[in-house]
Amino acid sequence: MNTLTLERPNAARLQENFSVVQIGDSESLELRGATAQVRFPGTAKYGIYCDSFFLDGKTPWTVSDDAEVLPLACSESDQLVVNWEEVSEEPWKSEFYRLKGLIEDGHLNKAVPVICETGKVLKGDPAQMLMNRTSSGCGRFFLHASQETGMVGVTPERLFSIEGNQLKTAALAGTARREDAARLLTSPKEMNEHRFVTEFIVQALERYGAVDCGSTGILEVGGLAHLSTPITLAFRDRYDWRSGINELISALHPTPAVGVSPRTEETMAELRTMRNALGVPAGFGAPVGYLMEDKCEIFVAIRCLFWRGDRVFLPAGAGIVRESTAERELAELRLKRDAVKQILGLR
Repeated sequence: MNTLTLERPNAARLQENFSVVQIGDSESLELRGATAQVRFPGTAKYGIYCDSFFLDGKTPWTVSDDAEVLPLACSESDQLVVNWEEVSEEPWKSEFYRLKGLIEDGHLNKAVPVICETGKVLKGDPAQMLMNRTSSGCGRFFLHASQETGMVGVTPERLFSIEGNQLKTAALAGTARREDAARLLTSPKEMNEHRFVTEFIVQALERYGAVDCGSTGILEVGGLAHLSTPITLAFRDRYDWRSGINELISALHPTPAVGVSPRTEETMAELRTMRNALGVPAGFGAPVGYLMEDKCEIFVAIRCLFWRGDRVFLPAGAGIVRESTAERELAELRLKRDAVKQILGLR
């Protein structure tokens, strides 16, 4: 899997927004003379994309015609020490049972409520200490809005990548420990959850060209196992994906892996109400990525740590379908949060 990382900035750049992105396993792309944010990348050779979950941003692209590819110098840094607070599960349970009611009544097939663990930083600076951790095959990103706020992530999920005339993506839904990976393929609940994601992606892409859906298998990444189905789109003749890049993002995002099924105005309003009720950070599950000449990769910002001053927020979501139980989903949410802590070296 290709990786995406917004490289750790130096201290001088922490005073303002910046645009640095890692590509591949050993190189980083730094934009030079980046313009203010724009709505579309236009004809710019390079760009970095970042929006909110509901694509509310009016100018999600930062672009430039000048960039430098630099070798990535990775090294381990001191751990970030956090005093984690006890997670209040009752608000999540309340939303879980409300959503289960909507599923039972036929209003929803699937929804993804999010729980957020919070804590206080006792030692270290998130912006200075987290970026050079090994990513264990995950896509990695770093966004720093100001000296006091930011986010870092180690996502296993890519919304899509484009190179030439081909778009590649994958349906990724269903989670288990690595040692329990085999049960994913025989679990009605996990396969049902995964099916909603696969069908949505295929239907969303069919308008753009010929879609090929591969076989469902197991993807082991970031210490966890997931159901994964590769999906490839060959764009129809003369389709200009650069001009349509925002349309492609909104056509696919959010998939049912992080949102709702079916995706309608009514169910998206329900999703917004749920996320607001649970205090979900606006960037969690949002698209983030880069454009480099004739190549583009957009990732889904999950497995994230957010910070505001000395407060940190670690959200995780679990897909709820008819067969779900609160106890099993809460166990999955703990598993995902623990995986992020382990990859980022948090304690």
